[in-house]
Amino acid sequence: MLYLFLGWWWFLLAAWWNTDNIEIAPNRLQWSKERRLEWSDFQAAPPETRYLRIAALTSSLIQYRYFCTPQDTLQIRIKAVFLKEESWVRPLGKTTDCLRHEQTHFDITELYARRLKHCLEQRTYTCRDVVILEAEVKKILDEWRDTQLRFDDETHYSLHTIAQKNWENYIAECLLYE
Repeated sequence: MLYLFLGWWWFLLAAWWNTDNIEIAPNRLQWSKERRLEWSDFQAAPPETRYLRIAALTSSLIQYRYFCTPQDTLQIRIKAVFLKEESWVRPLGKTTDCLRHEQTHFDITELYARRLKHCLEQRTYTCRDVVILEAEVKKILDEWRDTQLRFDDETHYSLHTIAQKNWENYIAECLLYE
């Protein structure tokens, strides 16, 4: 019997733009507690020859931008984003359990976007502190990646239903307080 495993993919987008606005393109979703993922959000075609045992793949990222203000400080903007055109699901993967698993990956992305924001708000960065800021960002992004991997490992890609529910509850609780 072939088991279809769930997958996720994450990216990091970092840029230095002279704007304090991060616009979300129509092929992306910014995380929202009111707007949960739907299978129609998974718009990429599943690969035909690779990842055959993966039922679904969530592509999400922590998008951050910073720019130098006239006061010589770095202004920082952070968002958790779901990439519709890079996320996919196989027909057999379109189950409620699978969608909850993929939503939890996106929720983890939001949690670490908040943790990154909280971490960077602990001090004021001058325009000369980009290297220091990037080092702080890297620490949080490494934790994010490790948490995503641990989530898949402990839930066995959603097949371990008790672990899956425990993770959903844990992440939901963290999001309430962060």
